[in-house]
Amino acid sequence: MESYRHSFGKPLEIRMEIQRENEVQRRIFGLLLDVSPGGAKIFSEYELPLGTVAVKFFFKINHENIAASGELVWKSAIPDGWVYGVKWFADPVKEMLIAEEIKAGISIS
Repeated sequence: MESYRHSFGKPLEIRMEIQRENEVQRRIFGLLLDVSPGGAKIFSEYELPLGTVAVKFFFKINHENIAASGELVWKSAIPDGWVYGVKWFADPVKEMLIAEEIKAGISIS
């Protein structure tokens, strides 16, 4: 699988669902700063726990709606909120979809 990140000129909106025991505990919105087939970097105004809960992410690249699950693996405080590193849970189909949408977006930019 190809490994590369794509940063957006203008960050994309992302919706996150914090889940515990397969139930949605909290829905929050943030910004998708960059994405790769293996993970992403996101911004949120809220401080969230690392690695202890599953998070489902919903975003759109080009015209493709993407839902991916993963975990927050690092965070860094910034003046207006938090930047997080996300590692997607293994899903070869989702990884391929993200890779193809990144390539399509680069070729039409």
